Amino acid sequence: MSAYVDVFGKPHELPRGVKPTARRSVYGIAVRDGKLLVVVSTWSDKYDLPGGRAREGESDEEALKREFMEETGYCIRLLDDKPLHSFRGCFYANDRGKYFNVKGVHYRVESVGAPDATKIRRDEIRSVSFISLKELSQENCTHVHWPAVQKLLMLQTGK
Repeated sequence: MSAYVDVFGKPHELPRGVKPTARRSVYGIAVRDGKLLVVVSTWSDKYDLPGGRAREGESDEEALKREFMEETGYCIRLLDDKPLHSFRGCFYANDRGKYFNVKGVHYRVESVGAPDATKIRRDEIRSVSFISLKELSQENCTHVHWPAVQKLLMLQTGK
């Protein structure tokens, strides 16, 4: 049995006979004036990066543009053809009672224009804001995104 981690970082064992669902996820890293665009979901108090599940047939770019609009109200464009960070993980969705084997990627993106707040899915997103990278820590950032944030910090500081 494998350990699956929920959004709070709590481990869950995959029950015997339960087959996890494969899931491809894409996330965006948008920096403006030295601040990172983050969201806080309705089910967590931690900072999250905008993004989520790519639908069948969607490219990474299409999925990221859709997810960004739904979560932030911003239109975006990709800054790079290749992801900044990629990961694999075992995720347990508390709200659905489902287990997922996730292949995920983080792309650097640029927000374009002003956000359309009417497009934000308020059933999923509590707040959207740009915060200083200095405000982020392993304790207040969702565990899935922390390695990507660290890579971004290394790129920006050269450390």
